[in-house]
Amino acid sequence: MNLRVALILLIFVIWCILGLWWYHDQVICNCNNQPAVAALPAVDSLKKDTVQKIKPIDTVHQLAKTDSTTSIKTDDKLIVYFPVNSTKNNPDKETLGHIKEMIQEANKSGKNLSITGHSDAQGKPSTNLELSMKRANRLKDLFVENGAKADQIKTFAKGQTEPIADNASPEGRSKNRRAEVVLQ
Repeated sequence: MNLRVALILLIFVIWCILGLWWYHDQVICNCNNQPAVAALPAVDSLKKDTVQKIKPIDTVHQLAKTDSTTSIKTDDKLIVYFPVNSTKNNPDKETLGHIKEMIQEANKSGKNLSITGHSDAQGKPSTNLELSMKRANRLKDLFVENGAKADQIKTFAKGQTEPIADNASPEGRSKNRRAEVVLQ
């Protein structure tokens, strides 16, 4: 009987060790290579059925490490995300398509475009306000380069005063580094 209990205990210990090895080497170590989806603004500020296809990015933090611009378009708003502490953006085809679509909507309706720049809460509030204005102006330049009239666009800066996500996490901060474009 003691030999039987010892054998069962030994098999259980070996099973636990193999399970831990598998979990560590196959699950934890490999998850860094898996694609993640671009961080989204708060869902309650968007209508789920109006969010267009969001392209996958290699990691959650790629948005902060790249000069490429990611955007989300809803029925009434375009949100363009920016890298950390930057006004640089190289819009992808999808973002350029959103910009051209907004220009067409503005021209068709006779409405103006309002661009509001935002930032995360890293750094001084005055620096973030300035950065958010530069983001709005950079986006305005992109709109003008794509056919919008400069006098049709108004820019505003909010700095870190209107976050849509928690600034305590990198994911939240990446959601807050944005400019929002609306028709008015």
